[in-house]
Amino acid sequence: MRVLMKALSLLAIAASTTLAAKADSFTLKGEGNTFTFSLAASPTVIPISFGFIVQDVTVTENGASTPDSTLTFYDSSYGGGLEIQPNPSTLVFDSAQLFTGTNAAPTFVLGKFNLTDDIDGAQYKLTIAADDPSDPSPIPEPSSLALVVTGALAGAETLRRRFRSL
Repeated sequence: MRVLMKALSLLAIAASTTLAAKADSFTLKGEGNTFTFSLAASPTVIPISFGFIVQDVTVTENGASTPDSTLTFYDSSYGGGLEIQPNPSTLVFDSAQLFTGTNAAPTFVLGKFNLTDDIDGAQYKLTIAADDPSDPSPIPEPSSLALVVTGALAGAETLRRRFRSL
């Protein structure tokens, strides 16, 4: 019976564990350049008073990757926008705020945004998209959990009856 209870406990833990965090992909185009990078939908950040910082991001510019880039996302109190550094030099873009939530726990807003280069006023387009929007939620529905538990209990009852008949 102890083995059965351990197996049921492990099954319940496995059924309730989330699979993987969803990620968002970023594509920034303008002035003949294309920058791409990917971040978790709710990334690990360093909050600052006017936004947050994400470190050690690989940013690809026109096919050439630059590892260890630092991204700064500004909140609306600072005017919104994004900064990419180094790549190979710092790029600063003005736009609306690109995230919701707090600076300590942001979630990116999906969609298309117009950005303006802070240095020369060039126009860029930023697209933030979920990497796989067709993915179902990793959290099981209550009816699915009920079905798993019912099946496990039925299996346990079958095993109990077999051991009694021996």
